[in-house]
Amino acid sequence: MPISRSANGARCYDIRRSCNKGDALTVYRAIGLIGAAVFVVAYFANQARWLSSDDWRFPAANLAGALLILVSLFAEWNLPSVVIEAFWAAISVYGLTKSV
Repeated sequence: MPISRSANGARCYDIRRSCNKGDALTVYRAIGLIGAAVFVVAYFANQARWLSSDDWRFPAANLAGALLILVSLFAEWNLPSVVIEAFWAAISVYGLTKSV
């Protein structure tokens, strides 16, 4: 297993995580935040009656949000989040097929 070193010289054995990452906004975190924003905007638009859940754009936005969050989970693995996002994406695909 490759070993990397942090700024203070400590060894890091987990190849998926950077020793220097800390709370910095990584590309993966940014992608996940964009996905979460897509969810929130789509839900708000639905509640404000600007976007019907029968409109193809609603499940498309939910699918995009789920996929973006799934991408972010490659960097910071969390099995329960992967499961919910996978189901969210699958249900969104079902919604897309019904609305087209």
